[in-house]
Amino acid sequence: MGISQYHLNYSRDEDRIYIFVRDSKTTEHAFGLTRQLFKKLWPVLGKTVQDMSETVAKAVPEAQKDVLQMEQEGAVSVARQDGSLSSKTLPKVERRMSYLVTTIRIRNAPAAADGSPGGKILTLTDGKQAMNIPISHDRLIIFCDALKSLVASSDWDIKPLYPWEEPADDSVAEPAAATDSEPTRH
Repeated sequence: MGISQYHLNYSRDEDRIYIFVRDSKTTEHAFGLTRQLFKKLWPVLGKTVQDMSETVAKAVPEAQKDVLQMEQEGAVSVARQDGSLSSKTLPKVERRMSYLVTTIRIRNAPAAADGSPGGKILTLTDGKQAMNIPISHDRLIIFCDALKSLVASSDWDIKPLYPWEEPADDSVAEPAAATDSEPTRH
C-alpha cells in the first residue's frame, strides 16, 4: 500500500502510536508502533534526516547542527502554514483495520523521471500488510516532528532528541542508531 497522505495519533489505552492511512472513504488502515520499536526507530530517523540533507553535506562540520536546526524549523513552519501538519479532526470511517508493526525499513526510492534522486521510502509492515510512505527530506522532518510531539504528549519514558539537539541536563539521550543494512525490527 503506497500512500502520500497519512495521519498519526497516540492511543493511551493501547500505549501505541498509530499511523493511519485511508484507502477509500470507508476503510482506514492503522499501523501501530510500540514504545520498544519507536526506541529503535528514532535514531535511524534522525540519522536519515542528516544523511538526506544536501545543505549539511556542503556545510563545514561546525555549522552542520545549526543548518539541521534551521531546516527542521523551516520545514515544520511551512507544513503548519500549508496545512500538511495539522491537528484538525478527520471524518469518521466505517471500518478500521489495525496492524502491529514488526518491521520498519527506510530505503532509497527510484530516481525521478528527470533523473533527480527519488528520496526515500519508509515501509512499515506487520509481516503480511505493508504501508509505503514516500518521503522527501522535508516530509521526513515533518513526520519526525509529528512523532516527537506524540511521544512528548504520551506517558512514555522517552525524550526523543534529534542528533543535532543538545540534551537538557535532566534528560538522557536515546541510543545510537542501528546499522543501515538491517531494517528496524520489533
